Amino acid sequence: MKTTNDLFVLIKSLSKSEKRYFRLSILKKSNEQDHQNYLKLFDTIERQSYYDEAEIISKFENQKFIKHISSEKNYLYQYILKTLHRYHSKSNNEVIMNNSLHYAEILFQKGLFDQSKKIIRKSKKIALENDLILQSVNISKFNISFSLQNEKKAKALERELSEAISNFKLALEKLQNQFEYYELYVDFLTLIRTEGEIFRTKRDLKKFKRIMNNQLIIDETRAISQEAKKIFFFINQTYSFLKGDFDTAYLHYKKFLEDDYIDRAGRIEDIEKVRLLSNFCEICIRLNKTNEALSILEDIQKFSLKSVLNKGKQFYRYYDNLFVIYNKQAQFEKVIKLTKEIDSGIELYKDTIHKSKLISIYYQIAYSYFGIGDYKQSIKWLNLILNDSSSNLRKDIICFSRILFLIVNYENNNLLFIEYLIKSNEYYFSSRNKLYDFEKKIFTFFKKITTVSDEKKIILLFTELLNILQKKSRQSIEINIYAYLDIESWIESKIQKKQFIEVVKSKKITH
Repeated sequence: MKTTNDLFVLIKSLSKSEKRYFRLSILKKSNEQDHQNYLKLFDTIERQSYYDEAEIISKFENQKFIKHISSEKNYLYQYILKTLHRYHSKSNNEVIMNNSLHYAEILFQKGLFDQSKKIIRKSKKIALENDLILQSVNISKFNISFSLQNEKKAKALERELSEAISNFKLALEKLQNQFEYYELYVDFLTLIRTEGEIFRTKRDLKKFKRIMNNQLIIDETRAISQEAKKIFFFINQTYSFLKGDFDTAYLHYKKFLEDDYIDRAGRIEDIEKVRLLSNFCEICIRLNKTNEALSILEDIQKFSLKSVLNKGKQFYRYYDNLFVIYNKQAQFEKVIKLTKEIDSGIELYKDTIHKSKLISIYYQIAYSYFGIGDYKQSIKWLNLILNDSSSNLRKDIICFSRILFLIVNYENNNLLFIEYLIKSNEYYFSSRNKLYDFEKKIFTFFKKITTVSDEKKIILLFTELLNILQKKSRQSIEINIYAYLDIESWIESKIQKKQFIEVVKSKKITH
């Protein structure tokens, strides 16, 4: 049988409190030799830095249980999952509800109808308070069976069945409504994950037209469940952000958060609050509300999340936004000082952070090194994005990475490489329908600049490019690209013969 390290990985993923809960569970059965052996096996694997089954067999070679190590590992694996289920079920309403329904069914089968009914009444209240639709469906089904079995009076039976059917129908309608919103939500997120978060032309906007013209997204009253309302809000406000209508997005998020809409719509998990705050932080950054954005990031850091998955989300949402703020303020050194922290975090959460999020963080770090003039380090981080040929995510950032890669290679005096990069980029952008007017102007410029050695002519070419880009940026939503690449400041630095960081900082002072 093939040896797997699943048990090792599971044990390594446990938090301190989860390990403590497991050990206490095992110790309660300390009089059972088998469970003592499982604890020994658990402790041995926990101490390993990598899974070494030969070491385990050698350590316990004189004990009987080690002869069946595969079955022992499987039992320990299942036992850990059971303890995790017990540990986390106390804070999960859906799990609590499912367990309660199971208890009610057991009591019902035993003929203990009054006790069963008490549990169902409590469960129904929790389901309504938390808009637990699936559980409401199951409660309605249970109530139908209960009434048919237990109610002796005809009128009471008719009334109870009518109520149960009505509740059943309403729950199914909510479930269908929620499914329809989830379908739109998945389509919307898929577009963002693949195409990116920057609209460059009206053509980009059209890709979202089918979703935004759907009546479910136009009319809020169509959202009849709490989850549907959250999706309605998310899609509409994110779309406002994507098309550059940051003022509208800001006002809606501000109202959403200040009016305690979350509390009125039902309790939500902390990770959902982190997502909302993170999105609001992005809007504040775009509107240059830096202090407000930093305050929001402080709030994001305050959440004490339990799961590795949610900690990973908190990690990238915090640092991605923080790095954008630092880079906008030309505080590139602050980003660079945090790169070791980022490396540690990525290693810790590497299996839970989506690649599209890593691409964004890598880009911000590469941009910071470009900002201080460390072009070799900038190239190193850009290569983490560009060398991943399997990734078709965040096309916007990949496109900006290619342009930045062109710039840093020019700065690094890799002029012979520039010609190859231009051809490669023209093919890449054209084949993906991403060769916008901005890119055409940039590629044309680099074709010219690499053939000129006279300093005055070089300055003239930079000046011409600056005039073209300034004219275009005022006329088009392509201005959105400057959220990722302040190319005008770079061009000005070449014209004025200053460092890029000097030009950006001088602009911050004058504004």
